[in-house]
Amino acid sequence: AMIVAFTLIGCDKLFKGELKYRAIDSTTTIHSVMPKAGEILRGRVSIEGFTKVGKNILIRYVFDGYVENRHCFTLTATSGFFPQEEIAKSKGLSTTKLFAKASVQTPFSPFLHCDKTQFSDEDLKAVQKGNLASCFGPDWGNTAAPGLYAEKAKMLDRIIQVLPKGGAWGLGQMIGEVDVKKSHWAFQAHFKNDPVLPGTLIVEGAEQLVRFYLYYIGLHTQTQLQPELLNNHSYSAKFRGEVLYADEKLQYRMTVKSISIEYEDQTQNVSDFQILFIVETLYRDRVIGVSDNLGARFSRPVSMHSKELIQ
Repeated sequence: AMIVAFTLIGCDKLFKGELKYRAIDSTTTIHSVMPKAGEILRGRVSIEGFTKVGKNILIRYVFDGYVENRHCFTLTATSGFFPQEEIAKSKGLSTTKLFAKASVQTPFSPFLHCDKTQFSDEDLKAVQKGNLASCFGPDWGNTAAPGLYAEKAKMLDRIIQVLPKGGAWGLGQMIGEVDVKKSHWAFQAHFKNDPVLPGTLIVEGAEQLVRFYLYYIGLHTQTQLQPELLNNHSYSAKFRGEVLYADEKLQYRMTVKSISIEYEDQTQNVSDFQILFIVETLYRDRVIGVSDNLGARFSRPVSMHSKELIQ
C-alpha cells in the first residue's frame, strides 16, 4: 500500500531513481480477529511526516486494516529513500538491549520430548503435509492443522540447531535456515532495477520457525486448546540491512522469551498457553533484522469448560 502511495505522490520522479526505497521498522498492534480467507481487507494509509537527514528521506506512516467495520490491526512504521552508498554502510543491528534484562526462568517441560536437534527440508515438508510423526517421532502422530507455509512463501529449508533450555531466558532457542536463490519470484517484482528480498518475506520466515517450534514441543496434543487472539498485543520488526540478489543463506535465530501456562483447578489439564519470541535474522554474519514479541495464545473455550462443570 505504501509503495502505491509513494508512486501516486511522485517519489520516483522526485528522486530521479537516485534513491532506493527500504523499510526501517514497524510496530503492529492487533485489535481484533485478523482477516480470513475469502474476506476483503480494506486498508487506510496516513502519512504522518517526512524527515530529511543528509541525502536520506525518512517517512513515518500508519496503516489501519479493516474487514467491513471491524478494525483488525494498526501498523505504525518508518521507511525511507536512501542513496546506495548509505545502504552499503549499514553494519546491521545490535540486539544487546533486547536481551540485557533477561534472566533465566524456570525450565519449560514440553508436552512431548524430541531428541532430534537438527531437521532437514524433508522433515519440514513432512510437517507441511501434517505427517508430524515422520519429522519428530511416533508420539507426534498426524495433524489436519495448517502447515508451516503457503507454497509461494516458503522461507524455511532446515533447522540446524535446537537448544531446549538455551537462549537468554533458558526457555529454548532454535536456528533455522533458508537458501535464498536468484530464481526466487520476489526478486522479479521487488524492485525493478533494484532486486532485494522483501521485508515481509523475511518476517514470514521468522513466523514459520515459530510454527515449527510449536509442533516441536507437542502443543498440538493439547486438543482441548484452540487458537486465541492476543488482544491489543503489539509486535515489532526492524531492518538494518538488505538481502541481495544472490544465491546465499539466510538464518533465523529464535529465542523463547516467556511462557505462561494456566491449568484447570486442581488438575494438570492446561486451560491457557501463551508464548512470546524474539527472532533475529542473520545474513552474511550479521544481524540485519529483528522480529520482537512474536506471540501465540491457545486457550480452552469457555463454553467447553462450562459444559463440563454442568455435567
